[in-house]
Amino acid sequence: CSSDLLLGRIAAVVFALQAVVCAQAVGVFFDAKTEQIKFAADDVRAALAAKGFTVEMQSLSALTASYPHRKVVVALASDRAVSDLLVAQQGTVPSGSGAQAYGVRTTAAPQKSYWALGGDANGAMYGGLQIAEHIKFTGFSVTHENDEAPAIRRRGIKLNIPFDRDSVTYGKSKIDGINHAILHVWDLSFWTTWLDEMARHRYNVLSLWSNHPFTSMIKLPDYPDVAIRDVTNFDGKKITLSIDEKIAFWRKVMAHAKARGFDFYLFNWNIWTDGASGKYGITDDKSKAATSPATIAYMRKCMTALLATYPQLDGFGITQGEHMSDNDAENSVFLAKTFGAGFADYAKAHPERNLTFIHRCHLADFTEIKANFAELFTLPNVKFEMSYKYSLAHLYADP
Repeated sequence: CSSDLLLGRIAAVVFALQAVVCAQAVGVFFDAKTEQIKFAADDVRAALAAKGFTVEMQSLSALTASYPHRKVVVALASDRAVSDLLVAQQGTVPSGSGAQAYGVRTTAAPQKSYWALGGDANGAMYGGLQIAEHIKFTGFSVTHENDEAPAIRRRGIKLNIPFDRDSVTYGKSKIDGINHAILHVWDLSFWTTWLDEMARHRYNVLSLWSNHPFTSMIKLPDYPDVAIRDVTNFDGKKITLSIDEKIAFWRKVMAHAKARGFDFYLFNWNIWTDGASGKYGITDDKSKAATSPATIAYMRKCMTALLATYPQLDGFGITQGEHMSDNDAENSVFLAKTFGAGFADYAKAHPERNLTFIHRCHLADFTEIKANFAELFTLPNVKFEMSYKYSLAHLYADP
């Protein structure tokens, strides 16, 4: 009898422990095929695990009214099956969810659960990230009911990046900082970690600025030896990379940016031809470059090839000035014949792709811009935008 009693007590303890474990289980339901939602769901998982919950990562297709445990649901508001279940469990579907917008809901039965329903994939991601933050601080102890939509739809970071000691960013005199940055620019873990963190802070636009990105990012059959070999910093440290490997690298960076909801842009300053100077008649001599037929032909092909190489690039931005002649009218014509014409060449050949061309309003006359870039204004798949730097290169606006 004593042994039977002992066994009974052990069984009771095991049953009680199982009940505790079950009580602490949380199902995270999400669409793993949508990268933004998958990212947010993983942050929810990490937050739950840090609070001691047992996490069950589940497909949305497994979401049913009979699921017995607490749950977190990250989905699109347009998903009828999800919204119907939310209503059946006494929740309200977010109304009027648009791009990047989301609603967070809490239901009580059969177990307390959190729901993040987005107007689009980015909205669902931001809602899921908010729930992860709530769980991080309060676990499942608080009821959350809120709808959010961005007041500023495009929240961007401008990052000046050097590709190589022979292809830098503006401010070459600041060699020490550029030297330390070059090798990090080619470290994929830098980009993935940084983009993840920026997404958590709700940024969704990234623009990378350099003097001449083309020689580190594309191949041109007509100019076979302009691409910069390897990656070298000013200390002579080197990474062995072919131009094909460099292209593969930047495609991975852009793909990760898209998976975190970012628009991706490249900008350049003019006129620099880093890596191509002195070859095929190409020059960036301030007194000659703007009227050099060889330089104009080269730059036009650069623009078209860049768009063709990177299907996830959203657009390109240009700057008039910095290293151009004092003839502003001549400079504007150069930019139109090179980047404007190359952009148009690609856009006309690929009407299915929507692109943005950005002209920085710097040492430029808008009347000349309208005249010289008239063709881009007429293309239905091209959005022509102006960039005005109101703060004049300072962190804060300076009257």
